[in-house]
Amino acid sequence: MKNVRTILALALSLAWAAAQAPPASLHGVVTDPSGAVVPGALVQLRGPAGEQRATTDQSGQYAFPSLRPGKYLVRVIVKGFSVNQKPNVDCDRGRVAGGQRRG
Repeated sequence: MKNVRTILALALSLAWAAAQAPPASLHGVVTDPSGAVVPGALVQLRGPAGEQRATTDQSGQYAFPSLRPGKYLVRVIVKGFSVNQKPNVDCDRGRVAGGQRRG
């Protein structure tokens, strides 16, 4: 019985610690083929928590500050360009994933 209590206490403390860890996040910059930043691009994120969207700012930057850990599909949609997507972007708890996406 003592071992069961110890295991239960350990499992509860691990669950509490996991809940206290910061969420994952993703941020980046959208550029066109020449390397110029693209303001107003739609960035779609599909993964464990469903779909989220962001629009790039004047510097071409986007951010998803609070995500469930897991693998995501990132799609960038810009008028006049083909849709660019990157599957299996890995966002881990407590880690910031980022990068440059071409429009």
